[in-house]
Amino acid sequence: MPAVDPGYYRGLRTCTLCALGLLAPRLASATDDASSDSPETAVRAAYAELSALLWAPRSKDRDDEVGKLLTRNIDFEEMTRRAFGEPCPHSGCTDHWAELTAAQRAEVEPLFADVLTQQWTRELAKASEYELDLEPAVTHGRDARVRVITRPKNDSSKTPLVFDTFFFANRPPYRLVDIDKEGSRLSRTYYKQFDRTLTSPGEGYPSLVSRLRKKLERGANAREADADANADAATATETDAAGPMDKPPLEAAPKPQSAGFPWLPVTLVGAATLALGVFLGRRSRTSK
Repeated sequence: MPAVDPGYYRGLRTCTLCALGLLAPRLASATDDASSDSPETAVRAAYAELSALLWAPRSKDRDDEVGKLLTRNIDFEEMTRRAFGEPCPHSGCTDHWAELTAAQRAEVEPLFADVLTQQWTRELAKASEYELDLEPAVTHGRDARVRVITRPKNDSSKTPLVFDTFFFANRPPYRLVDIDKEGSRLSRTYYKQFDRTLTSPGEGYPSLVSRLRKKLERGANAREADADANADAATATETDAAGPMDKPPLEAAPKPQSAGFPWLPVTLVGAATLALGVFLGRRSRTSK
């Protein structure tokens, strides 16, 4: 699967880290009026839920809770359909979702969801560093678009980042189905990757599944590395609190050795002086 321009993902991740887990339906009680729900109120309510999770130190348990928030509130089935071309992102494209067998759909949908959940769970750890402004939902075809403006809390000099989130219109509870940043939709980007892999000679569906599994493995390794780093940081904090540990005395730096008297330069100068004296003496005797 050819790599996507990393610049796209850097921008997309910066934007989505504040929204992917936030775009969840409100946890309504039995007395709530579902007709009053809207995508933007769902975003605001879910942001508070995520913020409460992020107060806890980073850990596997916290990551699992964030992952559950994503799984509960993102329509991964619809995201997978769109990534495979249903509906097609542009005219004349192939609906690869329609080409998959029932067994292939059952395999690739949770796999794709796991890849996105794993990636976004790590990035959502930074969500508490941002604040959100939302614009009211606007209907675009069958979707409702909510424009999200994110601003770093501690750096007002940075330009706010603006991106669009999409939900099925008038279909509560509202679940995220797509994201758009500066005209680059997540579903279209993945469709380009999947279409190229599925239609390239020697690749096809098995290659696509293999690549998704490798992404999961790399993400798992990154998670373990994060856990090790957190453990090291915790150990360092405990050590600082308990006082400095006994350390072996530092060895004294070796004293620079004396260069000694510069005999060679002095010898050369002396020889040159002697030769000059002999030359001048002979010249003086010759002139007499």
